[in-house]
Amino acid sequence: MSDNSQSTLLRLSQTIASLTAQVHEHLHKASQQEPDFTPNSSEIVTEGIKFETIKIALSEAARDLQLLVNGPTLRAFYGTHYDLAAHQAALKFDFFGKDSPRWDRDTLERILRLLVTPRIFHESSGNEFSHTSFHMQMDEVFQSASETAIFLRQSTSPLAATNCPFHQRFKVPIFEYYQQNPTKVARFGKALAGATKLDRNVSALRDVYDWGSIGKGLIVDVGGVDGSVSLLLAKEWPELSFVVQDSSPTLLSQGSLRLPPQYTSRFSFQEYDFFTPQLITQADLFFIRQCLHNWPDAACIKILRGFVLALENCKDGTPILINESILPRPGSGVISRSEERLMRQVDLSMLINVGARQRTEDDFHRLVKAADNRLDIVKVHSVGSMGLLEVHLFK
Repeated sequence: MSDNSQSTLLRLSQTIASLTAQVHEHLHKASQQEPDFTPNSSEIVTEGIKFETIKIALSEAARDLQLLVNGPTLRAFYGTHYDLAAHQAALKFDFFGKDSPRWDRDTLERILRLLVTPRIFHESSGNEFSHTSFHMQMDEVFQSASETAIFLRQSTSPLAATNCPFHQRFKVPIFEYYQQNPTKVARFGKALAGATKLDRNVSALRDVYDWGSIGKGLIVDVGGVDGSVSLLLAKEWPELSFVVQDSSPTLLSQGSLRLPPQYTSRFSFQEYDFFTPQLITQADLFFIRQCLHNWPDAACIKILRGFVLALENCKDGTPILINESILPRPGSGVISRSEERLMRQVDLSMLINVGARQRTEDDFHRLVKAADNRLDIVKVHSVGSMGLLEVHLFK
């Protein structure tokens, strides 16, 4: 048996205790309530890289401790396929709606009690089940994931928005689905705004590029949803002005309505389809964030070509900044296991929901050159879960 100085178990437990104390201290200083498992529990809100680093380290230490304590037998057999069976039943028969499915009570309770263990549901006295905060993730995207195996077995065509598990489930591409469901697209916009506040990479975005070098310039935020990211930049650089472009009038309207009055003179919102030539030809910088991973290669090439005519009319050196995840080379170790796992999950979500993918740095080089041989990536400002690539047109 290992002594205390060499015990991996004790070292991990001490790391977990120390990092948890730091999380508690952050919540106390920020006057935030601790998250719990009730339906209305809020996420921990923070900005900056430091807290994200703590969160990743805590997650990895907790996961390693669990793996060591469970041992190789349970490590190899988690029974996740039975979890998936319960999730699939819950989604297929709408356990998350108001009415319970008309099954025999014993079968229903057995499935629900498995879903209680990961806190998807809560069981109170009297065999009554209620929702928790985690049931909120059981939306249309989660439902489409349950179609993946069936889709992969049946499909022989290239992946696309019209050929992916989401389309198989709902019979329309995801973006058309949201256009047909205004309440869901409004929720989607709020979720993106919330994710922007929680995403350390948005905060890091302020530091990895010299935005001040633009001076009193115009940034075109292509596919900018409601302008949440542009607003973060506007708060830091008061000389910058922004045009937020998106194909969704609902999201643009949300952004315009939520824009603080002191920024209205520096913002405009424009409906725009980025598969068409760029409308603005006198910009100082074009910015496209988390859009290309929603589309297969052929569509991405068309999106990038849309910038070319505008860049031909802009001053030399006007950049396109592509803010996207950059998948690491396998085994490179440039990012943590937790961050790579999240990126791989997002990659699979692109396959499931839009028939697209995340990309490596080499993939982006190929896309840029395929769009126009005069385009080139001149600098990779950051890598990992939210990389930043700077592209110029050499006229």
